[in-house]
Amino acid sequence: MTEATQRTQPPVRPFESYTPADHARVAMARAAWSVLTEAYEALVPERPGVARPMTVLIDTARSVHVLADRLLRAAVIAGHEQGLTWTQIGVALDVTKQSAHERFADAVTEFRRDLVHHLDALPGKPDAQPPAASLLCDTSRYARRVDAWRAELGAVPGTMSVAGQPGELLAQLSDPATAVTHVNGISARPADAPAPRCRFTADTDWTPDSEPGEYLVCTDVDGHPGRHRLAVSGLG
Repeated sequence: MTEATQRTQPPVRPFESYTPADHARVAMARAAWSVLTEAYEALVPERPGVARPMTVLIDTARSVHVLADRLLRAAVIAGHEQGLTWTQIGVALDVTKQSAHERFADAVTEFRRDLVHHLDALPGKPDAQPPAASLLCDTSRYARRVDAWRAELGAVPGTMSVAGQPGELLAQLSDPATAVTHVNGISARPADAPAPRCRFTADTDWTPDSEPGEYLVCTDVDGHPGRHRLAVSGLG
């Protein structure tokens, strides 16, 4: 990272200041980066004097396939955390709502439970890292890495891409002081919003026709100015 890039990066915010949608979006960026770096191995020609197995291209393609599946799961989780219904996700996948739910609902639940457990561990272990097997990552620092990498990479040769700007991904993430988004009639609260039995990811009235799924909720009955107490709750 160049000195100029470092100067333009905003300060690192604590992990708990981001919404679940933020964490899912950055996790998707990390998954995409993994696919890109692995695919690059297939793009680079054999280097003189460096012996590589004859199957290296097949091995690399197989690895990309596995990582691409992880990227798809991360994308579905990110879309769901941003407010997409299973019906909308099914349309994007060209499958039924039921098929989309059956394939990815467990991944959404696992992501949310990992987030709850990690947030619960932070007060006693502020430097704790998300579970290694989880899609979670260090959201603030990883978003900065992606921003710096895109800014220094510039436009990808042979494509219509444009160079990234320092802080571009971070700028899309919620500002806990002001962010309130509305998707599908759901209002996502700021991280420190005072509210009776405030909901961390959604504030809406659920009916028997609501989308099935599990949602992160704050279990503090009264409004509060600080951290939420999160738990996974089945709604709908």
